Amino acid sequence: MEAQGYLNRTNMEYIDQLYEQYQNSPENVEPQWRMFFEGMEFGQNQAPSKQLSEKELDVYHLIRRY
Repeated sequence: MEAQGYLNRTNMEYIDQLYEQYQNSPENVEPQWRMFFEGMEFGQNQAPSKQLSEKELDVYHLIRRY
């Protein structure tokens, strides 16, 4: 089973609507989705040339293993 199985084409419209709601009023989005969108935005805001610290790499590897 794919790790992000809930992220398929049939759910994209729903997720887009949730993201739009999150952008307008994050407090009105379920906490799990709020954390998802925060993580997504965090990933997008990282400069590609930035070197990750060893601790950041450890966290990345932990997330990937999960």
